[in-house]
Amino acid sequence: MKKTTSDALIQKLVKGKISREEFEQLLLALEDEEQAVFLENSMRDHFNAVMDKYEKEQKAVSGKENSPDKSMN
Repeated sequence: MKKTTSDALIQKLVKGKISREEFEQLLLALEDEEQAVFLENSMRDHFNAVMDKYEKEQKAVSGKENSPDKSMN
């Protein structure tokens, strides 16, 4: 399984749009050491992207909470 294929399958899984056949392909790939590496990297990349987005959102929210309200002047 190529990295692009594993990335696509992980994205479909996360979005809930994976077919039964694709899911079976994903499960079979997990049993193969070489293919599992691609899947692990794809999952790690997705997780890191989700966490980066979450952290940016949290910084934006905490930045708004700490900034003075200009409407009070």
